[in-house]
Order: sequence, then C-alpha cells, then structure tokens
Amino acid sequence: PAKFNFNLVKDGREKLLSIPYQNEDHSILVNVSPLMFGHGLLIPWCSKCLPQSLTADAISIAFHTLQKSKSNRLRIGFNSLGAFSSVNHLHLHILYPDELDRATNGCKSGTLFARQHGFPIEHAPIQRTLKTTTIAGNKLNSSSTGCRVDVLEWKAPCFSFSSHPCSIPECNVANGKNNGNDVKEFRAIKDAVVYFVTLLQSLSIPHNVLFVHDNKCQKLRVIVLPRQPQHQFDADTAGFNAALGEISGYLIAKTKEHFFNFDEEKIIELFQDNVACDETLIERLCLEIEKRYP
Repeated sequence: PAKFNFNLVKDGREKLLSIPYQNEDHSILVNVSPLMFGHGLLIPWCSKCLPQSLTADAISIAFHTLQKSKSNRLRIGFNSLGAFSSVNHLHLHILYPDELDRATNGCKSGTLFARQHGFPIEHAPIQRTLKTTTIAGNKLNSSSTGCRVDVLEWKAPCFSFSSHPCSIPECNVANGKNNGNDVKEFRAIKDAVVYFVTLLQSLSIPHNVLFVHDNKCQKLRVIVLPRQPQHQFDADTAGFNAALGEISGYLIAKTKEHFFNFDEEKIIELFQDNVACDETLIERLCLEIEKRYP
C-alpha cells in the first residue's frame, strides 16, 4: 500500500466505467501507457489492494467481463509477477488487438496484419491434446459441456483451455442471459484454469494469460504460457518487453531504431532461450494435468 497502487488514482477522468459483479463494482481505468486503441485496466476489488496473483475470483470476473461484452474482438490479459507485470496490485488488461490495424483500416494499401482476429498466438497449431473431459470427467461428445486442454506449437510452449460449446437449453448464456454467476458450460474450464494457475503459483513459475470469448458460439478459451522469470530476458538489449502482448505475437518496439533492427529469427531464438520453460518442466506440467483428469 505504501507504493503505487490503483487506489491512488483520484482523477475521475481516468475511470472509464465499472463492471458490476458479485454485488460490487469493479473499475476499468485508462491505461496511461496504452499499447493500442481501447487498452484499459480492469481492477477487481480495487480497494482491497490485492496482490498481482490470478485467483479463482479474478478468473471469474475475467469470464464475466468477456461474456458481458458485445464485441468478439475484446481480449483480457494478465501478467503475473516475474512476467513483466508493472504493478503489484491485482489488475488485468482490457485489450483490442485488432485495433493495432486502426492506422490502415479502410486504406487502399491494405492492413498491417493478416485478417485473423485477435493475437497471432490464438491461431497457433495444436501440438498435442492432453484432455477432453466433461464436468463429470467423462469424454466429450457433441452434446456435452466440458473443457479441452491442448499444448500449442508456439515460440514458447503454452497451454490452451477451451470450453466445449453449450447445448443445454436451460443454460443462462445459451438463452442469451447472464446473471453474473458461473454458468454450467463454463464451470469445467474455470476449474481447469484455476487448477493450472494455482499449480504454477505453487511452483513459483511466472506466467502470462490470455482470455478469449467467441460470442457467436458462446465458447471460452484461455491460453496460459508458463515462462522463465523476466530477469532472464534483457528487454533493453532486445528492444522490447516480453510481456503478454509481445509473447502473443505483437512486438512493441522501445524505439524506432529497435524496430528497424528487428530480426525474426533472432527474436524467436530470444523467446526460446530466455522466455520458454525447458522441455522437462513442460512435460511435468503435462503429466500433472493428465493426473488431474485421468
């Protein structure tokens, strides 16, 4: 509390809106160093000055915020301590990665990026599937709800948790309603993500997390990237931080000179050597997931 925290933000102009959840309002603030148009900060239970640790409640409010949004382009991000989080006060990033194209949208010259919505990491191929289970632990089928866990083939190994599309008529979201509580088709993915993030915390493994929600098919997805501590990555020499945005595929250069000196092969090598966890640890995490969902 003696250091900077978001309770010190007194200027009403920096508060964009509040998200009601569990009988409390949770602030969305302006980000003073935005990476893109619409970049804000979600501060759950701000007055409690919670540490930068992703709890079950924080995961729930991330899901809730995504469900409330009418935009398929909204993403929510999280950087843990040791993963380029700038403030030790619980906060998540409100992100619109497609807005990085804003400068060229509508221009005859085309767009900056290929027309794939979201971050590039969302389109990474699946290396292997660990588990596809229902809430009850049974195998998924076309009419069940549950969670699928995949390891993605990316610059640094990461884990994708996906909810299975809901077909339960009485489900609130399936009926286009949401009362702010956890609903059936998201219970399995929430439990799986909470388990995995708690495991990383117990092992003191820093991590970056990306939350995605597809309003059209009511599908939630969470990508979790375990990583080496940030002191292993020399951001000044590299010319960029290795936080969620950069790891997810959008490099934010520190200077114009850095930008023009970027080399894709060297950047991939940096991620593999100074961000990615070693294969032994990744395999251990895979085994923990498979033990959890036999």
